[in-house]
Amino acid sequence: MKRLTCLLALLLALALPASALAETLDGVYAASPAEADWVDVPVDELELDLMAPEDATPAEGTAETPATPVEGTTETPAPPIESTTENPAEQTPAEPAPETPAEPVEEQPETPSYLGDAIAAKTIKVSKNLSKTVYMGIPYALSVTGGIKKVKTSASKIAKGAKDGTLTLKKPGKAKLTITTRKGKKFVLTLTVKDTPAPTSPKVTYKSGKFKLKWTKAKYATGYLIQYRPADGEWTDFKAVSKSKTSATVTDAVTGTMDLRVVAILGDTLGGESDAVSVLGAVTNVKVICEEEYTYGPTDHLNVTWKASVGATGYEVYRATLPSDSYKKIGETTKTWYADTRDPDKLYAYKVVPVHEGIEDLPESEPVTLWSGMIDNVHPPKDMKSDTGIILLVNKKAQVVTAYIKDADGKYTLPLRQMICSTGATYSRTRNGEYTLGQRGGEWYRYPSGVYIHWPSTYRSGYYFHSPLYSASKSVMGYTVRQLGSRASAGCVRLKVRDADWVFHHCPAGTTVYICDGKELTKLKDALKPKDVEVNGF
Repeated sequence: MKRLTCLLALLLALALPASALAETLDGVYAASPAEADWVDVPVDELELDLMAPEDATPAEGTAETPATPVEGTTETPAPPIESTTENPAEQTPAEPAPETPAEPVEEQPETPSYLGDAIAAKTIKVSKNLSKTVYMGIPYALSVTGGIKKVKTSASKIAKGAKDGTLTLKKPGKAKLTITTRKGKKFVLTLTVKDTPAPTSPKVTYKSGKFKLKWTKAKYATGYLIQYRPADGEWTDFKAVSKSKTSATVTDAVTGTMDLRVVAILGDTLGGESDAVSVLGAVTNVKVICEEEYTYGPTDHLNVTWKASVGATGYEVYRATLPSDSYKKIGETTKTWYADTRDPDKLYAYKVVPVHEGIEDLPESEPVTLWSGMIDNVHPPKDMKSDTGIILLVNKKAQVVTAYIKDADGKYTLPLRQMICSTGATYSRTRNGEYTLGQRGGEWYRYPSGVYIHWPSTYRSGYYFHSPLYSASKSVMGYTVRQLGSRASAGCVRLKVRDADWVFHHCPAGTTVYICDGKELTKLKDALKPKDVEVNGF
């Protein structure tokens, strides 16, 4: 009974306000006089607020009474928890578990609108020995009379067949497939595997202010994709056209020097690419041509010629006097040639730049000189000097004389003039060595035989650079002109008349002459030989 009463009191304390509890307890005490060991404690001294929440507000008319400790008792503090580590400073906090990054969602590239459905497999029907041309990038299937039991290939790195009729092409070449049917028959299928079909023969034209790209069809193409690439740039799609087209206007793609090409569309994939063609590219095949007379040699009139740049509406011509690399504009033209007059004492280099209205900074050509493409000659020794800034080098094997001037490094490597010649009929008559041009006499010299030479320049006692031979009446002897390019003289160095004139007037006394065996230069010799025309009656 005692325990029941205590439990009831506790429940009431939790559930009832203080005033109601007091009344209830009074009732309990009154109803239980037999419980002599209970002590009557005033209700307002009970610490009921300990059962209330921390922020509970006391009822009106009551005051909070601080708890009074029981006499003779003290609070015993809880003992400290001992560390399990000898040195607390060395304790390592637990590392948080690393977060597992979410797998990135791979973006699927958008399928270009110009791609369509896959090309249906092309069926190769085999009922006998057969030869067939097939193309990389095109699906094929074998249809064999009697069904396929097995397929053996002579070149598995080129093509393979399977029992289900699948034909796999790996690279261009030739392969033989020996096909055995279910009934034991054998057929040989000889395959010529070609590269992926591609457009061919691309060409760009410019007319009435429009650029047009043309090409030849590709086998099995379902369309064509035109791409462009600026100088040193990446290929970019321009537009796609249907399979029936073999040309397209590309004006909007041209903003300067461009490469263009055509790519075959093969259903749901791209096939082969055409070669690239250039628009407003650098001028190519630039040449400097000197007008020349059969007997008298090169004149002072030059023509600079070149191959047209697609889209160019004109050309600017620039010239530098070597060894300087300072180019100055000397003229403009709408043609593919430009006439110039040279100073025989100077070596000119030319560059040509295409012009197109509204587009600037078009590329310049490679520089060329009169002797570009022919300068693979023998050079003077690197330490060789000349008091006049010119060295005359006689290459006996090539039968060519080259007048060299200094380059930007002070070496004699720039060919100012190249001249066909005839040296001694026997190799030793024109001796190898280093010589110096002497003082000049008159423009004519008569041998005791009555034969004349024109514009003689002595380089060794009794030996000259001079013209072909003249008769007593001072008519040029034609056979000596035709001998130029071969050994024919008594030891002198014969030249065309104008070349002998040039040495006489532009290579002063003190000019170094270097005669050597040299090497054969067929291209250079053929270019310098007298043209087969009639002069002075022969």
